[in-house]
Amino acid sequence: MYTRMRVKYSVILKLVSSVLLWFGSALFININANAQGELPAVQTVRIDMDMVQAGQRQQHKVPFSADKGILILKQELVTDDNVAHVSVIDPISGEIVGEAKLEGYAQVQVTLPHNGNYEFYFSNFGDNFIDSEPRFEVSLTGANLKVEDTAVPKFRLGYFEPYTIWSEPASFEIGSDTYTITAQLDGESVDLSEVGDHGNMPLTINPKGLTEGFHTLNFITEKKSGTGTMITRRFIVDNEDAFSDVPKAHWAHKPVEIMNLLGILDGRNPGVFEPSKSVTRAEFAKMLATSIKLPVDSNSIASRFSDVPTYSWSNPYVEALAKEGVTEGEQCGQGLCFNPNRQISRAEAAAMMTRTGKVSQVDHAQEKGFMDVNYLLPSWAYNGIVKLSKAGWIDGYEDALFHPFGTLTRAEAAKLVGKFRKI
Repeated sequence: MYTRMRVKYSVILKLVSSVLLWFGSALFININANAQGELPAVQTVRIDMDMVQAGQRQQHKVPFSADKGILILKQELVTDDNVAHVSVIDPISGEIVGEAKLEGYAQVQVTLPHNGNYEFYFSNFGDNFIDSEPRFEVSLTGANLKVEDTAVPKFRLGYFEPYTIWSEPASFEIGSDTYTITAQLDGESVDLSEVGDHGNMPLTINPKGLTEGFHTLNFITEKKSGTGTMITRRFIVDNEDAFSDVPKAHWAHKPVEIMNLLGILDGRNPGVFEPSKSVTRAEFAKMLATSIKLPVDSNSIASRFSDVPTYSWSNPYVEALAKEGVTEGEQCGQGLCFNPNRQISRAEAAAMMTRTGKVSQVDHAQEKGFMDVNYLLPSWAYNGIVKLSKAGWIDGYEDALFHPFGTLTRAEAAKLVGKFRKI
């Protein structure tokens, strides 16, 4: 899917006591008349963008000119839970005039310090949890706003998984409708001088010469007008195994390796993960809270659970989940208990994951119909398992059973929670 920009101009002008009222809102902006006593026209530019590949970062640059004063940036349409980042830069000084994160239908205002040229940057954060192609529409409104070129360059690039692992040389082709592309690997220029069929340029990455962990590829194309696009793809070099007991041949190698690099899970001993051992409720709380990026207060905060002391390492994660309604605990002799050291069951893990509200609402598969998942189960267990099953996130065992009250292994937990990061 390529990015499309649709620009619509509308002129809005209303003078009330030397003050301009934009869109009938409560925002009034003072504007000086020009030498002929005329007020500068206020114009709106609407930009429609479809981002390429959900979960990946993409940025567009659109040069514009406008008069000194207020510039309004407004998000008109957004699909799913994607977040956009917008910024305005003075190309002469290089200073950021204003920037903001737009979530949902939001608008911000930026004060342009002078008449003249600026650059508008728009990017997606690439952290959406829903399996779909995000779409954005953002409008710019300013005095004498002009955009010379709204035809944003498009890229042709094969699909990159959000977390691509390379342990052997990888070759692919990159192309654009402008045929002028520069590439960067971890900020250093990469040679793309050879051009093949249809303007595509071959590139080979040899991970043997790179360090373990995350690396970044940037592809940039820019037209003479200055309008440009940059797409960013991250990949992981996996020459050596982080844990000796989870080698590359292990079915859980990828989620364990990636989530360890992300800081979501750790080994129980240096170089040892113990994939077949059961995961505790405290360990799962940390994995889940970190995976979905809940705000975690590392300072000592009072615990609502009598068996999770304030000084406990798990307290910030358990409290973050409780605050979001992901976990409620259960009544015990000391009041409300979380049972942090108890092994978490498969049903408990499923229920906590669905309570985050971040599991895809789209059915990717029919309910698998596990023989031991039926209405005889408590509703909290049944509903959680069925929802994850319909989303295609869980599998049962070869005996067609789910074993809802069996314990969850550390390897299974890594694969399950990794779904939130599209691993």
